[in-house]
Order: sequence, then C-alpha cells, then structure tokens
Amino acid sequence: MEKTTKSLEFRDVLLTFLTVIIAVVMILGIQLLLQVRSDLAELKSSVPALRSQVVSQRVADPFRVLDEQCTQCHSERRFSRPHSNAELIGIIQHMEALPDFEISAKDKDIIHGSLEMLRCVRCHEDDVLKGVISMPTDRQREIVERMRRQPGSDISRFSAADILKAMRQIQGY
Repeated sequence: MEKTTKSLEFRDVLLTFLTVIIAVVMILGIQLLLQVRSDLAELKSSVPALRSQVVSQRVADPFRVLDEQCTQCHSERRFSRPHSNAELIGIIQHMEALPDFEISAKDKDIIHGSLEMLRCVRCHEDDVLKGVISMPTDRQREIVERMRRQPGSDISRFSAADILKAMRQIQGY
C-alpha cells in the first residue's frame, strides 16, 4: 500500500512538473510568435520607405549610365540634342553591331531612357529630373502632361509617352 501511495505521489509530482514545463514552453512560444508578428508589422510599415530609398539610390543620376557607358568614346556634344525614338533605336542597333560593344540588355534600356530624357535638360536641371524620376508613375504622368502643354515644349502626346517610358526604363522597370 505504501508503494502505491508513493507511486501516486510520484505520478502527481511528475504530472505537475510536466504541466509547468508545457506551460513555460507555451508562454515562450506565444511570446516568440507575438515578437515575430510585431517585427513583421514593423517591416511592412517600413517597406514603402525602403522602396523609395532604393529607387532614389538607383536613379540618383538619370544620366550616370551615359557617363559610364557612352562618354568613354563619345563627347558630350553627341548627346546635346534630343533624339527621336527611331534615332535612339538606330543608335543602339548600330552600337550593338560593333565588335567591342559590351552592354547588357538592362543597360541598353537605361541608356535608351537616358537619351530620351535629354529632351528635358533643355529646360530642367538634373536635380529636377532626379526628383521626377523617383516619383510614383501617376505623379510623373501629371508632370509630363503639364510640361507637354507648356508653350514651346515640343512634346507631342507620343513624345510624352516616350518620356514616361524612359523614366520607367531608367528605374529598371
């Protein structure tokens, strides 16, 4: 009988001990889950700011690619006038036919966009263009449309679409 009582006491102590251990593990798990949820919420709220920072770093200079890829061989005078879309395609195709041409497809798009944006430097400083390029697409569209309507802008509806496309190309989209 004494053995049975001791065995029941041991079982009760063991069950109590296991219950405490399970409760501690559950509390730690819940705390970990709450911390992960909190971290995830914080991350979600910081994503737009991070995206904006990445975009602004990526478009820090809309003409950087021209400086890096084109001015090694071409003077700045080659870029001093706006080029039509057909001219830009022809220029890039001509360059691709050269044996030493080593520019990635992504860089070609950025170069195309940068050359297209040269029509804007006639009136605007680089800093203004950097700001517009880093804006959301809807805002860019509003600004380009407003510029298109300015007297003497020489921006047609087709040119406006090309400018908007150039901004996306410079951003890498």
